[in-house]
Amino acid sequence: MSASTPLDASSHRLGVGGSALGRAQDTSQLSTDPRATPNPSRATGHTRHRTLFLKRIVDVAGAVLGLIVFSPVLVLAVLWISAVDGGQPIFRQERLGLHGKFFVIYKFRTVRAQYNDPTGRTIFGREDARLLPLGSFMRASRLDELPQLVNILRGDMSLVGPRPHVPHMIVDGQDYGSLVPLYDRRTEMVPGLTGWAQCNGLNGPVRTQQEAEARLDHDLVYLQRFSIGFDLKIMARTVFHVLAALRQWPN
Repeated sequence: MSASTPLDASSHRLGVGGSALGRAQDTSQLSTDPRATPNPSRATGHTRHRTLFLKRIVDVAGAVLGLIVFSPVLVLAVLWISAVDGGQPIFRQERLGLHGKFFVIYKFRTVRAQYNDPTGRTIFGREDARLLPLGSFMRASRLDELPQLVNILRGDMSLVGPRPHVPHMIVDGQDYGSLVPLYDRRTEMVPGLTGWAQCNGLNGPVRTQQEAEARLDHDLVYLQRFSIGFDLKIMARTVFHVLAALRQWPN
């Protein structure tokens, strides 16, 4: 498989004006292959440890600030979900974290209690009758992911990084890890609330091998370009992407 193929395909599909690899190459921070080993000078040593330490400070500060700013939304979401459907408002699911270790992720429940799927293999459409009222809006606005600020404080997640997958995620009838080479490399970084793939429009269910390859290639680009500045860029782009999605909702 050509290293550029999935990225080029995803860029044409998403209309983002060129592949993620192409944008990264303009910064002279990447090798020509997103699946190559990252530059040791950027990936190891005191510089990397210092950057990871700063990243953790940003994560904690951002999570605390987010919990304070969004506390009214968090309370209203808990009360609303309990009122319209009963049961637990927080959905808990096992995900793959750093170095493939399992952790429990928190999300606001957006589907009716009887349709909860801990395996993550059930795909829910935007107008799916199994969704709670406003469940589609919560997903489009990513309000359902606000409880993951707690995961960030616990150290399970970061504000930015590859999104955490469920164990043995299935894509096109096959295990994601078996379908796409170098899949395990995405767990070399703490998983994130958002990532390079997500701010480029690669959200929602992964249905095909091409989509799986595009997301992995974006994750590998992030591993190679990782820096505090790049994290801030991803967070800013995520905000614009969410706002754009909301302007199109519910269409």
